Amino acid sequence: PYARPERELIEQGFDVLVFVPSDDEENGLVTCGNAILGGSKLSIEQRPVIKIEGL
Repeated sequence: PYARPERELIEQGFDVLVFVPSDDEENGLVTCGNAILGGSKLSIEQRPVIKIEGL
């Protein structure tokens, strides 16, 4: 899921994408960082709630 954000950052001159998970992310909670980078749909019991897209 990080291919597109990584490519966009490389195109802007960055050469490394480092993602350091927070304790919340390590415990499986959805946070702003992993939701945006993941570019996916947030769902509850297989029902889409919102669509999240990278910048």
